[in-house]
Amino acid sequence: MLRGTRNCGEPWPGAYLKLGDIQGQPFTVSLGDTDGALVSYRKAETLAVKGDPKDWELLSMLVRARRTIAQIDARAGRYAEAVALLQSALEPARLLAQNAPVDFLVDGNPAAALPVEVNWTLGYVMIKQNASSIETPLENYERARTQLQLALRMAEELQTVHPEIPSRVGKCSMYLGFALEGLGDLTGDLKHFEQGAAAQRRGMQSACGIAEKDANPQTRRNCADAFGEWSWALRNAKDGEQAMAAARESLARMQPVAAAEPNSAEVQEDLATAYFHLGAAENVAGRFADALKSLRQAESVISPLEREHPNDPLETMKLLVLLRLEMGRSLTAAHQGAAALALL
Repeated sequence: MLRGTRNCGEPWPGAYLKLGDIQGQPFTVSLGDTDGALVSYRKAETLAVKGDPKDWELLSMLVRARRTIAQIDARAGRYAEAVALLQSALEPARLLAQNAPVDFLVDGNPAAALPVEVNWTLGYVMIKQNASSIETPLENYERARTQLQLALRMAEELQTVHPEIPSRVGKCSMYLGFALEGLGDLTGDLKHFEQGAAAQRRGMQSACGIAEKDANPQTRRNCADAFGEWSWALRNAKDGEQAMAAARESLARMQPVAAAEPNSAEVQEDLATAYFHLGAAENVAGRFADALKSLRQAESVISPLEREHPNDPLETMKLLVLLRLEMGRSLTAAHQGAAALALL
C-alpha cells in the first residue's frame, strides 16, 4: 500500500498521483498503462476531496487528479464525464490562484497556472467531443474556439506576470488551431485552415523554445509533436511544400526520442504519427511514391501498438483510418486502383 508521512501514515494522494504519472500520464513519456493510471488518479481524487478547503496542497492535488482523469476519460470517448469533471475543477483552481500564498507552488509552478491548464483542457475535450459526433453543429466548434481563446488570454496574462515559468501560450494556441481546423472541416472555408496553421506555428515556436531552454525527453517530444501538428495544418491549408518541410523536421526530432524510449507507447505512437504527417504532406505536394513509402513506414510502427493494447485506442484507430485513406490517395494517384480499393 502506498503511504505518506503526513497524517500518521495514512494514504497520501500525492503518492497515487506520482504512481499514475509513471503508469500512464496522458501526453507524456510513460509506460502507457492507462487503466492502471486511471485507478491511481481516482484514488488520489477520492483522498484529496476530503481535505480542508484551505489546505492548498490537497486542493492542488484535487485539481490535478480531476484534470488528468478527464484527459483519460476523453481519450476513451467518455466526453460528457470529462467535461463535468473539468467544470468541477474550475472553482478549486480559481480559489488556489486567488488565495494560495504567493510562494505556494504546484509542480514547481505558481498556483495561477492551474486555471489556465484546466481551461485549455476543457477546450480540448470540447473539440474531441465535437469531432466524435456526426451531428455536431457549427455552434459547438464556435464554443470550443471561444473557450480556447479564453484560455489563450489567460496564458498570455500568466506569462506576463510569471515570465520565468514555461509558457502555456503555445499549448493554448495549438489547441485553438485544432478548433479552427474543425471549423474549416465544417465550412470548407480555407481561411479557417490558414488561421489554424498560424496558430499551430505559434504553438510550435513555443514548444521548441521551451525544449531549447530545458532539453529532456518530454520537451523534445513536445517540440517534435508540435512540428507535426503544424505540418498537418499546412497540409489542410494546401501548402504542400511547407507541410513537407515541417513534417521532416518533426520526424528528425522524434526519431531519437523514440529510440531512447522504446517502452513508451505514447512516444511510439508519436513516431508513427510523424511518418503519417510526412506521407500526408507528400500527397498534397504530389509526391505520391514518396508518400506511399512514408505511410507504409507509419503502418509498420503503429501495427504492433494496435495489437498490444495501445495507450490511446480511439486515437490509434483514428490514425489507422487516416493512414489508410492517405495510402488510398497515393495508390489511386499512381493508377493502382485495385490496390487502393482492397486497402479501403
